[in-house]
Amino acid sequence: MNKVFLCGNPHTDWKPAMLPRIMHGFWENDWIQTDYPNDSEFIYSNDPDSYKQFLELADLYPNKVKIVNILDLPDFLPDFPEILERYKKVIDKADIVTSISEFVSGQVKKYYNIDSPVIYQPAKNIKVSEVTLQESNNKLKFLAVGRLNSPNKRSFLIKNLIEKYYNENQLLSIGSEYMGYGKFGGSVDDKWLNIYYNSADFILSPSSFGGIELSIIESFLAKKPVIVCSDCECSMEFAPEFASKEATAESMFEKIQDIQNNRDYYNDIINKYHNQYKIQFSSHQVVKNIIKIYNDYIEKV
Repeated sequence: MNKVFLCGNPHTDWKPAMLPRIMHGFWENDWIQTDYPNDSEFIYSNDPDSYKQFLELADLYPNKVKIVNILDLPDFLPDFPEILERYKKVIDKADIVTSISEFVSGQVKKYYNIDSPVIYQPAKNIKVSEVTLQESNNKLKFLAVGRLNSPNKRSFLIKNLIEKYYNENQLLSIGSEYMGYGKFGGSVDDKWLNIYYNSADFILSPSSFGGIELSIIESFLAKKPVIVCSDCECSMEFAPEFASKEATAESMFEKIQDIQNNRDYYNDIINKYHNQYKIQFSSHQVVKNIIKIYNDYIEKV
């Protein structure tokens, strides 16, 4: 049976870590995770939380095939030049570099002149459910998910939207960071995450930058409309029909009204994405992509 060595700690406190889902995907593809790099077909590093170990193993096992994955290249951050340099050290040690979206693959090409095939990333196991929160009114309910204090998340747009057109009690945010407005559920387990997605009328994701923005994908897994902004390339890759024309509260409100007034049209799109993304962003398919990229590489060398 084939074996893989996965860099990183599955019990890390680093919130974006995907290692447990990647581990599950290898199991679903009948691969064994080994604790011995030299006993593996290849060494895989999925995210920056595991890059340090990857670099150490790259020097210890120079003849072992090594694959490193890039989540994004945050060129909006002031220390971006330093990030580019750190990532370059990892990329230079890899035999194969992968990306999580066409947008990120384009970034890798732009900054490193390297072709990086897209593997995507596993979404949470969100499903359509009749188990929802019971509210005492019929007002729209909005959900925001993730590290909402990061500047690229543009939480101020969410606040502006709710303040101008709705009520603060109609907004719930969940994740590790409180945006300082609306109800806050904190970090939740998968059961409650599924309940919150299914309880919302709209998911709000007005980011300016992201590698995938899995809240977009998970919205469609729950068959819920998401509001994104057209100036975010990542959002336009996965949910272009749900983008406001401008990154403003007024434009987001217009898109919400458009969706409400054309439910059948948008429901058809949501169903299409639901059927596509539940496969494309499953642990099984993401790891299947990784394995195929490895096998294609082996056939060429």
